[in-house]
Amino acid sequence: MNILDVKARLSTLTAPVLLPEDRELPLVGRRPGQAGGLTAYLAANPNGYVQLYDASGLLSDTLTDTGFMRLEVVASTRLAAETLSDQVRALLGGTNVQPSPYRVYIPPQTIPQDGFVRVVTTYQTRSIGVQHVP
Repeated sequence: MNILDVKARLSTLTAPVLLPEDRELPLVGRRPGQAGGLTAYLAANPNGYVQLYDASGLLSDTLTDTGFMRLEVVASTRLAAETLSDQVRALLGGTNVQPSPYRVYIPPQTIPQDGFVRVVTTYQTRSIGVQHVP
């Protein structure tokens, strides 16, 4: 699974899309007595953000390879998180005319947390050699 391809497919979002190595970015900058970290990051990005994780769980049947990638959407409210998650799903899912190699493997799970909401979805991709299979 090419993480840069996933990020490129999500480039039209109005929310940041963070690569695995940027995982700590929303959490930095908090000092005692000051707004910072995730609170400040979400205030600066009211639509939330998308966190990509490295693909894992590669399976092979000698003809096709199957990979899995967890993706998280984080926002201040349930509505914002679920709206952004729906937009991500639409962009990664493709259409009947132009199918995508990415399919939802584990449906979105909304997880309310203290001060923010996380929506976690796991996507699957199949490929034959280096060619993705829609």
